[in-house]
Amino acid sequence: MQSLSESDSFKFALFANKNHRRTHSDKVHTYSLNCLGAVYIKARRQAIQKTGLTPEIFPEQCPLTPEDIFNSEYFPQ
Repeated sequence: MQSLSESDSFKFALFANKNHRRTHSDKVHTYSLNCLGAVYIKARRQAIQKTGLTPEIFPEQCPLTPEDIFNSEYFPQ
């Protein structure tokens, strides 16, 4: 069983790193949004090449919103 001081130390460490994690998460989110267009273009090109389907089948712009992409429970129909 942890002593009170070990428990308090653990809680302090979690609290102290909370802001760092939030800042890091915000940076990753912003970076992802900035790359989305270029990543989609590359993925579209690869899908066309690998499937042999005509380019018209694949939307030129990403059909998903950033909210859809970052929502772990979203599944396109």
